[in-house]
Amino acid sequence: MSSSKDTLHSQRRRELDARRSKSHVRLGSCLQSWGQLKEKLGFSLHSELAQHLLDRYNTCSGKPQIPSLKA
Repeated sequence: MSSSKDTLHSQRRRELDARRSKSHVRLGSCLQSWGQLKEKLGFSLHSELAQHLLDRYNTCSGKPQIPSLKA
C-alpha cells in the first residue's frame, strides 16, 4: 500500500511542478538585482514587482496597453 501512496504522491508532485513551471520566469544572473529592486521599491511579492514594471512600461512606452495580469 505504501508503494501505491508513494506513486500517487510522486504523480501529484510532478503535476504541480509542471503547472508551476509554466509561470516561472528564469532571471539567471539578474536574480540579485531583481531582489534589490523589489526591496528598494517596497514590494513583498515578486508578482507585485512584475506587475509594477509592466504597468510602468505600458505607461511610458506609448504603446497599446497589455491586458492586466491582475485577477
